[in-house]
Amino acid sequence: VDGPVGAGEEALALAACIGVQRLVPCDELGYSVLDRGRRQLIVYISPDGTDAGDNEAFWQIESEHPLCQARSSVAILSERLSGAKLRASRVFSEWYAPLGIHDEAKLDLGWVGGVSRAIMLSRCGRGRFTQRDRQVLETIRPHLARLLAPAPSAGVLTRREYEILASVQRGLSNKEI
Repeated sequence: VDGPVGAGEEALALAACIGVQRLVPCDELGYSVLDRGRRQLIVYISPDGTDAGDNEAFWQIESEHPLCQARSSVAILSERLSGAKLRASRVFSEWYAPLGIHDEAKLDLGWVGGVSRAIMLSRCGRGRFTQRDRQVLETIRPHLARLLAPAPSAGVLTRREYEILASVQRGLSNKEI
């Protein structure tokens, strides 16, 4: 990501979050863009305006976080760790317990370089995410990944775009091109 997330992307991300929350009920939900190499939160967008929490605390547990280590398109905490194992973990005591989270799902929207994009869904009192929830998230994931994909970097053109630019420089009209 060359710069901050634009207003257009923020509006799309917010609309996507609202749509996801209608399909998969949850207590909290947010779209995040993380620069893993720099260990930096670039943006966090939530329909209810909730912030991402303690950024420093997150990076301290990130290497142990079961959803951060998951490289699948949809990862659900309760499928990766049993309740007893989760409650015995540092991630639970330092991240989930203070936030009151009982289960969490990650909808991975892809990586570009060291930057990841994801929608995180949290349940605090609604029970665990179900197979139906997983299926819905897996179904909508490719569409959201395309919708929220980062814009191509400035200066990167296709061969055809370079040909068109050269034609314009030579003074050709649209019709001639």
